[in-house]
Amino acid sequence: MQIFSKNYVAKSFGMGFLGILGTLVACGGGGVTSTVAQSAAPSEQILFAMGFQPTTVSGDSTVKWKSTQGGKVYVNSGGNGTGGAGNWAYGGWGTWNQTDIDTKGWVGVQFNHPTALNSADYIYYKVTAPKEGSVDISATDSLIISLGNEKIGSEANTPTEVTIFVEGGTLDTNTWTYANTCKTTQSLRSTTLQSTYVIALSSLTCTSGTLAALKSGVKAVEVKVLAGGGNATGDASTTANYVLIQLGAIAFGKNNS
Repeated sequence: MQIFSKNYVAKSFGMGFLGILGTLVACGGGGVTSTVAQSAAPSEQILFAMGFQPTTVSGDSTVKWKSTQGGKVYVNSGGNGTGGAGNWAYGGWGTWNQTDIDTKGWVGVQFNHPTALNSADYIYYKVTAPKEGSVDISATDSLIISLGNEKIGSEANTPTEVTIFVEGGTLDTNTWTYANTCKTTQSLRSTTLQSTYVIALSSLTCTSGTLAALKSGVKAVEVKVLAGGGNATGDASTTANYVLIQLGAIAFGKNNS
């Protein structure tokens, strides 16, 4: 089973990720199904989300895409603005059709803020685990994620970093928080191009639960643009600062180098 074209792979990953990608999709893609869904022992290489397709869910407009692995991608904004949506607004553009997604190798929705942000404003991309279940990543030590920010023109105040949350355990539907949540801040190498980041799980800080408990069952990876993140002047700006997070493949792996 061939999940992606050579062109898709070339656009989606740096060379540092190709070794893990080769492990996962070799032998007709069997590594994906056996290590994520059916393996009795934790795998050292796990493909969490890749090969996105447009989708809709009745009653939930925040679901924009699904992954080939059976997870969903939720996108929205929040904060203290009107109706709890914060001061971010959809900017009117995104990678909606399959041809664009396959060509670019990422998905994303454009946001802007025509008024000043406050400290509670955020944009989030939440990606659920394969088959919307949980994944045991206890044999891995790294998160591998492909990200970028396709700013428009000379948007000097566009964010240059994101906060990444790895989440698992029981979901509290009153607060929409997980029992085990660990996070890290990632500076983007470019605000125009997608890049692959290999992040040591040991560098994550847990806001609830523990890393050990989290690694036994990851349910979601969430990428947030937070007010002030890598953007010293953007919070006070009243200009329409455009942000289009480029979200590509997500995996967990063991660094054997």
